[in-house]
Amino acid sequence: MKRRITCVFLVVVMLTLSLVSCGYSFTKDDMKQYATFDKAKFESVISSLKIEDGEYTADKRDDLKLDNINEALAGKVDKEAKLYEGEVDGNDTVYYSYYITFQKDGKDYTLAPTYMNPTKAVSLQLGISTLEGYKKDLAEKLKDIEMKDYAYSVSTTGTAKDGQIAYINYTITTTKADGGTTDDVNKLVRVVLDSNSTDPVIKKLSEKKTIGTSVESFTEGDKKYSNMKIEYVINETDAKKHREIELDPIVVYTEKTELEATDGKKYDLKDVELTYHVCPVYFLDVEDLTAEAVLRTLLSSVSVDTFEIFKDHEDLIKAFNDKVTAFDEAEEALADAEEALDDEKDNLEDVKDAVPDGEDVDTNQSVIDATAAVAKKQEAVDNAKKDVDTADGEVVKAMDALFTALGKGDDALAAGKTAVIDAYKEKVHDDLVAEYNTEIQKNLAKALWDAMTNKDIIKFTWLPEKAVNEVFDRLITEHKYKFNTGKNSSSVTYYKEFGGNFEKYLMSVTGTSAKTYADAEAEVRKKAETLVTEMCTVYFFADIYGVLLTEDEIKEYKKDASGTYEYNASTYGEMNTLAAYQFDKVFDHFLAIETEEVEKDGEKVTEPVYDENGEYKYTNEFIKQFTIKTESDK
Repeated sequence: MKRRITCVFLVVVMLTLSLVSCGYSFTKDDMKQYATFDKAKFESVISSLKIEDGEYTADKRDDLKLDNINEALAGKVDKEAKLYEGEVDGNDTVYYSYYITFQKDGKDYTLAPTYMNPTKAVSLQLGISTLEGYKKDLAEKLKDIEMKDYAYSVSTTGTAKDGQIAYINYTITTTKADGGTTDDVNKLVRVVLDSNSTDPVIKKLSEKKTIGTSVESFTEGDKKYSNMKIEYVINETDAKKHREIELDPIVVYTEKTELEATDGKKYDLKDVELTYHVCPVYFLDVEDLTAEAVLRTLLSSVSVDTFEIFKDHEDLIKAFNDKVTAFDEAEEALADAEEALDDEKDNLEDVKDAVPDGEDVDTNQSVIDATAAVAKKQEAVDNAKKDVDTADGEVVKAMDALFTALGKGDDALAAGKTAVIDAYKEKVHDDLVAEYNTEIQKNLAKALWDAMTNKDIIKFTWLPEKAVNEVFDRLITEHKYKFNTGKNSSSVTYYKEFGGNFEKYLMSVTGTSAKTYADAEAEVRKKAETLVTEMCTVYFFADIYGVLLTEDEIKEYKKDASGTYEYNASTYGEMNTLAAYQFDKVFDHFLAIETEEVEKDGEKVTEPVYDENGEYKYTNEFIKQFTIKTESDK
């Protein structure tokens, strides 16, 4: 089973410089002459490699599959469909504002008040099994709340009033005995406005009452108060008071972590209990997992190739897709009709405003005509809504026909729905396993590369000079190209910045240790030697274990119809691309698995052989059993 990890090798493991290449052939030279190698130690390291199990383990699979599905459902919800009332449940996504309080040395402090501006609201999808820490606790408290009881909002303009909770900024400059001054900068401090307050800042801002506008500075004694502003106030009414969800104190940081509080100072929060104060702003209604949600929401267009269970139902699939298309068109027509109605209503208001003073508005002919036009547009909207309902009903009928055809037994409809959900869960499972295996293989590739470059195992005593010289020349050419065409962070060309002097440019870009141009060239040569060493390493191991690329294999790879070679060669350079392809072959050699030919759907296919634990069976004598999940639950 071939593993295509070329890009992983290029990006994660190899030193890459996009256009570096050379005419030297690493496959034709004898790499063994350049290095000393402890084969026994290498094989000992390889045989003891172990990649720890990933997240998608047997005991978590059901939860993680459901999480993936629920997240997919949430991703299909229109982010503009914000609900400010209604009960939050299931896997809905709640957007909330919050701030944090803590005590230290007997004093109270506040963190993260920036998030109390709803434009900074953060999201949390409920019902996800992988939620941890305060988010898990918060998810439980957000379930079943009535959003209208919270629906937090603020005003950033207008006039404030006494009693409102406000977030204010201010600076206090204190004059010291020696004539110097100290500044205390306070940002987004939470206060209750009160014109009679004994606090001079609160009193001044409460008297001015203007939100979002700085007020004049003033001095009292040795203190000057400046930069005072009400950033925003929390909206509330007598009927709906401001409410928060307060979480029990929780320790978040177990290592030294410094965060800034509202007083502008940073505090170490290691092992400090933090209290989260949460204000829900709105929520998005996420569908529950149903067969209908799978077809209408998660699968934008169903084809017979999507799932095996749809294979023999092309006609029903086409009928369903046609009905979905008709429903989408009906919804678009409704949106157009509603927009036309809004325009006609605006026109009616304009016509009413234009009626001369003293004339009866209700009997004005223009108003009568405009009112009739509104009624006509309203009728069009009502008809469009009926069309949407009819189209939706047709979709349901087409779905039920499909579900019934897929099901068996007395209640084929219900059985068909269950089959669709099960098939989608299986698809999610396969996707998660594939993602898991990709991560494991990346880790294995990195572990193998670390062993191949271990200086206790292999040491290059010298390098092919022709290769080093060619790569060095190519690197210099790259630097010259950038010198003549590139620009610095101020958009000034490097050529102009260094007065047309390439030597000064190279001395600058190769580091502070380059005192002369000769030093700069030496740095470039070191880089060339590093790159060539990595190339030699790949081909050395390929030669030692008998998997060196042949000329025919290289030619075949370059003719790859998928365009992989062309893309990688243009992005990373031909030398790097071929070395990565060679590393693929080395990797495949050590991770080779047993395969067998089996008959599937009337055709012979090659599949992996699994051991009694459902894991791949490796053929290489140096490789022990790796923890790689199979693509089934065997």
